[in-house]
Amino acid sequence: MVEYLKRLSSLKKLCKEKKFDSYLLSTMDEYLNEYAPVNKQRLKWLTGFSGSNGLLLLFNDSFIFFTDGRYTLQAISELPSSIKIYDTSKYTIFDFFNDNQSKKTKLCVDSKIHSISFIKKLIEVTQKKEIKIHFNAGILIDHIYRFNSIQPSKHAFLLSNKYTGCSAKKKINLIRNKIKNLYCYIITSPESVSWLLNLRGYDLDFTPVVMSRMIFFNPKKIILYIDKNKLTKKLNIFFNNLGISISSEEQIHKDLKKIEKNKKILIDKDSPYYFYHEINKMNFKYEMIEDICKKEKSIKNSVEISSIKKIHIYDAVAIIKFMFWLEKSRQIYNCNELEVAQKLENFRKENNSYFSPSFDTISATGKNGAIIHYNPKNMKPKKLKKGDLYLCDSGGQYFGGTTDITRTFLIGSRPPKKEYIKIYTNVLKAHIDLAKMKFPKKTLGIQIDVIARHNLWNLGLDYNHGTGHGVGNFLGVHEGPQSLSKSSINESIKEGMILSNEPGYYKKSKFGIRLENLLLVKKSSYKNFLEFDNLSLVPFEKKLINKNELDSIQINWINSYHKQVFQIISKLISIELRSWLKDKTRTM
Repeated sequence: MVEYLKRLSSLKKLCKEKKFDSYLLSTMDEYLNEYAPVNKQRLKWLTGFSGSNGLLLLFNDSFIFFTDGRYTLQAISELPSSIKIYDTSKYTIFDFFNDNQSKKTKLCVDSKIHSISFIKKLIEVTQKKEIKIHFNAGILIDHIYRFNSIQPSKHAFLLSNKYTGCSAKKKINLIRNKIKNLYCYIITSPESVSWLLNLRGYDLDFTPVVMSRMIFFNPKKIILYIDKNKLTKKLNIFFNNLGISISSEEQIHKDLKKIEKNKKILIDKDSPYYFYHEINKMNFKYEMIEDICKKEKSIKNSVEISSIKKIHIYDAVAIIKFMFWLEKSRQIYNCNELEVAQKLENFRKENNSYFSPSFDTISATGKNGAIIHYNPKNMKPKKLKKGDLYLCDSGGQYFGGTTDITRTFLIGSRPPKKEYIKIYTNVLKAHIDLAKMKFPKKTLGIQIDVIARHNLWNLGLDYNHGTGHGVGNFLGVHEGPQSLSKSSINESIKEGMILSNEPGYYKKSKFGIRLENLLLVKKSSYKNFLEFDNLSLVPFEKKLINKNELDSIQINWINSYHKQVFQIISKLISIELRSWLKDKTRTM
């Protein structure tokens, strides 16, 4: 902690030297990745905060930190006590600026690591106050930031059409048709570029993207901005055949200045603000839009869906082996949370299609389960203990799909506490009520979110995170624009989207319970209606279910789900494991 206090003090000194009263730093890198590369985790280096969503404000000699409900307890445990912490579901940075009048404050904002939409809102709020924003073309903290590790530059690779269901050529033509008669479209998201070109790589630990950007110049010119060392001879030929020119990542900033001023530019509203600032500075005509690739990739085609369903079967086999080990092995009491998480990954690695985790496994026993996004790598991991609840939220990247699943287990054979049963049963009811929904087309995520929460609300309980997020196809485990949450996002749930279903409850310093499956949105038998199809195939913990609190429809849902789990998975596991799974999925 002393080291972080020294670094924060160095940042204050730097700001004074540069004549700034305030400074803003987020967890994101120059590509606005949710999970930044190790050598770009500036906020973690500065403060010790290891979560994926945080915003630090140095404001007139005080530090204020903003994060969402998943990370508030984690921030309290990781950050120096001198930093004031706010939960953004209750109080945002915009609320802070609204509430704090300051005499001619000069705020430094790094334009490369904040989005256009965020900065535009920040400008709107600060204009009402005496706050002048200085947009820094570089990244201010890099004057003091020291990180010695060099990121490896591995070759990128193409994902086969048997997983994507659509060639890069077809996707490029789709984009061209949508920007017809426009001169220029800038794509700044590596995830969008990777989807568009069926390109994958090793640039991030949990998301197989390749750091890159693209510009479409109509009618035919396309430039891909990428580290050329990542390209093989095969990839260079592939891009040449598609009519794509290759330039370095830095060249995009120079090429922006060469764009004809009387032509119109399209740019994603969530691009780094730097691009908007440069376009504005040069008086270009422009229009800000939703990333076209983002919307297109959120709806999976039939080939992708078939592949993703297979991957979930593979993943279920690994998790069921893990559950069996967790229940039958005496070794578990000698294992800490990190070692248990590694055991689960070892089971996943038994499948040849496995590529990597899709995020750092949340392996939390006892009171650590109350920290929504607890990561044992950043704490002193606890050993599993009889009678405790153990929450495990994990996922895998496979060639052909991305998984994300959470189960909460009772460790040992002791009878569970009544409170555990009460909460687990009601979280499961929330999970079931959402999973069995039928809803009309054009329904928004916020309208569905309330269905999951109502059972818990009736007990005076709630959870401080969304009920569901979108999931990519061998891409980001968190994918937009779709979501199920309290946030008013104007994006309807559409056929072909994949969403998580993950209600929970967390009792501070006591325990946490979350139950998560991934759902595919499909057509309903009712005209103009949609419904969900479960992709995840892992049983629930019957020892923690009070059947008497369930209605007949919910009981039938559990029995039907468990029957499906056994029918599909039993063919792929050993006789001993099959016998155990039969008992786990027996009719209630």
